Amino acid sequence: MATQVSERSDACDLRYKFDFSDPAVRANPFPYYESLLQSPPLMVQRQIPWALVSRYDDCVAVLRDHQCYSSVNPMLPGTEVYDAFNQIPVMTFVDEPVHARLRRVAAPSLAVRRMENMAPVFLKLVDDILDEHWQGRREIDAVRFLAHEVPTYAFGHLLGIPKSENEIIRVLGVGRANDGEFHFHDPRFMESRADFIRHLVQTRKGQRGGEDLISLAIAAHEAHEKIDDLELFGMVMVLVTGGIGTTADLISGALYQMLRRPELAAAIKRDHALVAPLLEETLRYDGPIHTLFRATTCEVEIAGLHIPARTPVCVVIGAANRDPRKFANPDEFDITRDNSDHIGFGEGIHFCVGAAPARVEARVALQRVLQRFPRVRIADGWTPEYNGNAFGRGLATLPLILD
Repeated sequence: MATQVSERSDACDLRYKFDFSDPAVRANPFPYYESLLQSPPLMVQRQIPWALVSRYDDCVAVLRDHQCYSSVNPMLPGTEVYDAFNQIPVMTFVDEPVHARLRRVAAPSLAVRRMENMAPVFLKLVDDILDEHWQGRREIDAVRFLAHEVPTYAFGHLLGIPKSENEIIRVLGVGRANDGEFHFHDPRFMESRADFIRHLVQTRKGQRGGEDLISLAIAAHEAHEKIDDLELFGMVMVLVTGGIGTTADLISGALYQMLRRPELAAAIKRDHALVAPLLEETLRYDGPIHTLFRATTCEVEIAGLHIPARTPVCVVIGAANRDPRKFANPDEFDITRDNSDHIGFGEGIHFCVGAAPARVEARVALQRVLQRFPRVRIADGWTPEYNGNAFGRGLATLPLILD
């Protein structure tokens, strides 16, 4: 089921202008991707030299080679934007063997089977959101009153946090308050996030037998994995921060990709099982994460490009997922294509540990919306605008008409 919506332009060579921290690039990265994909990896000059890797096979090679391409940020000039955790050790930005030890603590609690078993719980949470915000309304912003709320409610439940504190979790997860005042690098935001999570961890340490993610992580720590207090703190922080914002962007992005294509929307409204492949194609076509960060540990060569040691590497997975060498007609949105190899959740040892909850939460959310509001459509006259950071982007709003 292919649908063509052109996003290309006749722009000249944009390879050397690509920087996902630039709001203009983030607003429409696809002409830059087209330019990047026309050549092998290259070096660009920022504050210091950086390597850009964008072709699918090259990106996979980098992401699978965790010995030559480190996930630890060396805090070189210009790499500060990739430090969303203020140098706290988290799975995303550590190497082996620390990464494996941390992942063993978190992964069982987020495993596919456990998340699928929780689908009825997530469905009830979605119903609560729709009852509170959607029922009786003619128009709704699906970003604020669905996409942000679903992973907030879900992770609040997974973390064992009372619903009365959901607003705190939402702000911590999306990095800004309702008025847009806070963001991830605001010292006030970082301090409030740290204080809240530190309190959660200390509270759970005084309890035993809980089934929430924090209690399970503490139990695994005490049983055999032996992570220290700072690592435990970082684990909870990355689950909250990474598990809410990116899932929110997946939910709103998939809704947008579906509803902007009337024939596709009609087909999925007839068969809600098509929501799952819709999500996978959204992850490939324009997912929440567009770039990943690595730094070389030694002098390396990839596709003919020599990269010195201690060089920042931007792995442009948003471009890789549009590589025509890998995906036929990559600029078509086609939910029938084989998407088993997209790298929207990363690749290698750092494949997103939260992929399973993101998929289940997004699936039940979209299916429930279509069940309860089958005539839903995008409001007339709206044009998409994006929020984001150096890693990715998500819709700022998505106004929907419900009747």
